[in-house]
Amino acid sequence: MRWWSMLALCAVALWATLAHAQDAPCSGHGQTVEGKCACSAPLPADDASVGYVGDSCATPVHHLYLNGQDVAETCAQGHVCNVVAPGDPVCFAANIADLAAGSYHLSLLLVSNSVDAAVTLRGLLTNFTAATDPATNVTTVTPLAYPNSTAVFALHTTHSTPSSQLQLTRRQLGYGAYTGLYLCAESTASTTIMLRGAQHSCPHTLLPNGTLELCSGRGSADTCPHGACTCPPPYAPPANWVQTAGLGFDDCSSTLQQLAPGGTPLPVPGQAPGTWAFFAVEVPATGAAHLHVAAAATEATQGGSLALYLRYQQPPGEGETQHDLASDVAATTTTSSWAREASVHLDLMRSDAAFRPGTWYVGVYNKGSGPVTHAVSAALYACPNDCGGRGTCAAETGVCTCADATALAPDCVA
Repeated sequence: MRWWSMLALCAVALWATLAHAQDAPCSGHGQTVEGKCACSAPLPADDASVGYVGDSCATPVHHLYLNGQDVAETCAQGHVCNVVAPGDPVCFAANIADLAAGSYHLSLLLVSNSVDAAVTLRGLLTNFTAATDPATNVTTVTPLAYPNSTAVFALHTTHSTPSSQLQLTRRQLGYGAYTGLYLCAESTASTTIMLRGAQHSCPHTLLPNGTLELCSGRGSADTCPHGACTCPPPYAPPANWVQTAGLGFDDCSSTLQQLAPGGTPLPVPGQAPGTWAFFAVEVPATGAAHLHVAAAATEATQGGSLALYLRYQQPPGEGETQHDLASDVAATTTTSSWAREASVHLDLMRSDAAFRPGTWYVGVYNKGSGPVTHAVSAALYACPNDCGGRGTCAAETGVCTCADATALAPDCVA
């Protein structure tokens, strides 16, 4: 028999097998119980098998190994793990029991290989329980919840952003309260996907080749016994820092620099969305009535949005109790005055209840969707606004004597 005849017969046999499986009750992967499908193996029983879930037990559940490997590399023999089509989701199960011990951080990387497909990956935390059938003495591991339950988190790819990454901490994963992670991918068009997962004691970025970049590539150790990186200057927090999540010192992504009042503005090139830049400035006990700090934008894409925060003796955060003063949010626009509109400033006056001499920390946060390049400066005045250039300052009292006797403002400007 010629080879093409053999190939045709194999194709017909495969089609018949698939058609039979689809026609079989519960897609051949379960039994009908009280009118509903009870899937016989909702989880992969071992490395060589696939689980099935869903109303008709037709949705495959593959292993996801948290070692950086793509699901296409670890797929059980004879199965395809990375194809998603409209109406045909594909699911994955990962064991996260180890995160209760040494691992503090888990990352997921999703990439759609078709720009026409928008892929959504929904995640569900669950526990896996074992049940033994007394008739057969077979132990089956089943989840307490299925992937079509309400998702805890989701990743999305779009035409403009075909790659999406998510980092989860041990706190976000329930401090060991859950042992399993379910993921289900859906797509608006047929596509293949790359899906990788990894866990590590250090904050990290999962790269497309499956390797990990620990501590933003700046850490001084390959392990993080307490889940936070040991960062060198200028990425290290102050010595008296009260550890606060989300400021970027855990993963060496934020900088802290000394800011000299009246000195050269310190440049911050391309501050990315969702990141911080911090500065420390000293306010003396005498001769200071007004601290002025500013972040002046020099280059930005539309969507960049800066906010400025001040806090005494600790780096500030966005939370209401995490700063003493906060600016309005400045956003870049398409107008000719975008640089002015994207710049922010703050003024701390001796008359403010929060005013105290000592170390103040300035935090610049990009709340927008595009990077902003800016420069941060500080100025100290013995009198408010240095009397606006319209009067003389009594440094010992911090009071202006205005050239115009009718001026009512403390800084003589009005």
